[in-house]
Amino acid sequence: RVSASIYSAVQKLCLILGFLKELLTTVRLSDSCILQLAKTCFTTFLVDNMQLLQLKAIGVICMVFSSYTQHRSYLVDETLNLVRKLQFSKNAIRTYHLADEEQKQIQMITALLVHLVQFSANVPDSLKGTVNWSTIIDASVDANYPINCHEAATEACCLFWTNVLQRFTAAKSQDVPEAKGIIENLVQDLLTVLNLPEYPAAAPILEVLCVLLLQNAGLKSKDTSARCFAIDLLGGIASRLKRDSVICSKEKLWILQELTDAENDSSKILKNKCCVCLGGRGINMACDVCGRCFHPDCMGAGSQENLQRDSVCPLCFCKQQLSVLQSYYELENKEKGKRASTAHKKKTAIPDEVTAVDTVQQILLNYLQEAGPQDDGNLFSRWFYLCMWYKEDISSQEKIIYYLARLKSKEILRDSGSGLALSRDWAKKICLALGQKNSFSRGFDKILSLLLVCIASRCLILIRCCGINTQCFIRLA
Repeated sequence: RVSASIYSAVQKLCLILGFLKELLTTVRLSDSCILQLAKTCFTTFLVDNMQLLQLKAIGVICMVFSSYTQHRSYLVDETLNLVRKLQFSKNAIRTYHLADEEQKQIQMITALLVHLVQFSANVPDSLKGTVNWSTIIDASVDANYPINCHEAATEACCLFWTNVLQRFTAAKSQDVPEAKGIIENLVQDLLTVLNLPEYPAAAPILEVLCVLLLQNAGLKSKDTSARCFAIDLLGGIASRLKRDSVICSKEKLWILQELTDAENDSSKILKNKCCVCLGGRGINMACDVCGRCFHPDCMGAGSQENLQRDSVCPLCFCKQQLSVLQSYYELENKEKGKRASTAHKKKTAIPDEVTAVDTVQQILLNYLQEAGPQDDGNLFSRWFYLCMWYKEDISSQEKIIYYLARLKSKEILRDSGSGLALSRDWAKKICLALGQKNSFSRGFDKILSLLLVCIASRCLILIRCCGINTQCFIRLA
């Protein structure tokens, strides 16, 4: 139990760190001040029962990581040193509580790693404050900027895992179990937060690790123990990807039907039945746009007042949002076309339709904007999602303004009302479904095939090692 004097001191330290974080957004400090501040924040993780102080320290470190790119290598090195200190001192306990996830916790250091990667994709300065459509137009963000942000995040992941694996391969025999424990704990935590709405960086972090383990740092290593350990890790990750794929294929959430029904036939919409529970009794609520019916309890609408005010389902609401943003974007293109060549006019005059994928993505962004904490971490999480989707969209560079507007659609369209609220469970299912479309989940077949090739070619050696967890491969079958 913490004494009153210590508790008071910790509260004041938390307040100071909060002020320092705000200071970093307005004032450019010298390198010596920044390095000393970061070093001080890292020391908070070595003290037990100071979770609130450590959360404040994560905020400061992430802000430094975002604003002072020249010190990112130093911050990654300090993070890695901190991992080793915590593991060595037996303090690798899971004290970071995940939002709305009962009895799910991860190490504070893993939370720091995930947030660092998300903050490496820096939100444009013009979008950090209150915005409107004019702010978006005047932002002057280069069409390659979101791609560069995604590459910066990948760079941070590569820097971290390369250092981790180098220290593992260079470790003395008596230090190998500790090095393995560090990596295993990190991977376990990352798999815990994988496909949770607030942590989009978990997938890229694991993806970079898999790429390195499939190369000289793992399966192609000359060290037998390193190969065995790589097979263990890759097998566990691959089994999780397969499990998520199976769960997603069986999911019947009505919102996700937009992703599976390519023809989007409105005749498939159930009439006089709740789209959530498929029950037919007690229907007294319907979407004004698509006609879908719902039980109030299934949609979380607790009062008749809510039913009268919120009469548009999340799908239709986000379609309307994106349609308005699309029209703004097309209007801006036409204005530019008047000052450009005729060829340019023809190129930009054809409007794009709002796709089902865009709609479901926007539902997730709106959920984070409404249900999540209104802080920098929430903003950077949403921006990280947009950077990943922007990279996957082959026509994204022609509509950079449209993507920027999606980041703060609720602010830009503040007079458009609000749709029915999305539950936490639905948001997780949407996140899982969207996760199946990213490069990490699509890499399952490659991981599995290379694992099987490695096992087949080195079967005798692996059997002698007796250190392989074969259960992960049994689960894959």
